[in-house]
Amino acid sequence: MTTTTRTVNALRISPFGGVDEVTLHTENDSMLAALYRSIECRTVECMTTRSTGDIDTHVDVWLDEEGRINGSSPNFLASAVIASQMGRLPVVNPHTVTEMVGRDPGMLHYGVALFAGFDARTGDIADIPEDVVDHARSVVADLLHDA
Repeated sequence: MTTTTRTVNALRISPFGGVDEVTLHTENDSMLAALYRSIECRTVECMTTRSTGDIDTHVDVWLDEEGRINGSSPNFLASAVIASQMGRLPVVNPHTVTEMVGRDPGMLHYGVALFAGFDARTGDIADIPEDVVDHARSVVADLLHDA
C-alpha cells in the first residue's frame, strides 16, 4: 500500500490573538480532513481574497462554516485581515474594525481562520504567499498595539 503525504504551509489566526504559521499534513487522508483538524471544526467554508502584493494571486481563507451558530468566539483579528486584503478597511485600528462590523455584520467571522495560497493551475490549496503572512502580522500587530 502506498502512503500519500502532502504538506501545505498556512497561517492560523485564532480569536484570542494567536497568529501562527502552521503546516497542514495529510497522510492517506484528505486536505479537507487536515483543515478540519487545524480549524477545529466539522465543516468549513472558503473565502477567496487577493494577495496584497500580486493582483493575480488568490488567497483562500478557510473558516468554520458553523462558527456563527455553534458558540465559537468572534475573530476580530482575522476579520480585519480579510477586510484589509479586500480593500474594505484602508485604516486598521479598533475603531475602524468596530465601525466595519457595525455597518456589515457579515464581515465578522467566528472561530479560527486559516489563510492559505491557491494554485490556479491545479485548483488545489497551496502554501501561503509570504507577503500575505507579513500583511496579516502587520494588521494584527496594529490592532493589538492600539487596543
